[in-house]
Amino acid sequence: MSAREPLSAAQLESIERLLSRVTPGQWVVRPQSAGDSQVAAADGGVVAFGVRAAGDATFVAGAPEIVRLLVAELGWLAAELADARGLMAKTADNLDVLAGGDGELTVWHARNGDIPLGTYTHREDAQAHCADWYAATFPDPVTWYEDAESDGGLRMHVGHPDGEELESDYVVLPGAVRTSYDPDEEA
Repeated sequence: MSAREPLSAAQLESIERLLSRVTPGQWVVRPQSAGDSQVAAADGGVVAFGVRAAGDATFVAGAPEIVRLLVAELGWLAAELADARGLMAKTADNLDVLAGGDGELTVWHARNGDIPLGTYTHREDAQAHCADWYAATFPDPVTWYEDAESDGGLRMHVGHPDGEELESDYVVLPGAVRTSYDPDEEA
């Protein structure tokens, strides 16, 4: 992991798996003789013993909850970072248009066959709309592949109980929106 990349989903899941094996409940510090402490779980079982410094024992007792909070925060930050990167990429793609230049803005049309579902500035949003529309009726997993019938579009394929993937009528198609009218251009 570099300083510029967040933990991967697999790394976060690994930490969450470790946490799921930790003794549940609140942990407490029990001072012992000779300055040692025990860290005990709510059920009375000893989690750690012979901890010399009181601060160390307090930290050990709070560690599971601290780690849970940090993992949740990292998950939230990773989602925010992904959203921001997606927005930055879309902004860079359409920078001239957004800065007031003359040109076209790429949009994505979500469709179920001849039924328009919506038009979006982000391809992922159009895909999510199609997948949600499909999932409202069928629980099958979906994947996306390039659509051979369109220029740059994607077609949703759905899982079938026998393990085969089937092509669906759901597509996400790119389209262009002009930012200004030019009477000299061809219609």
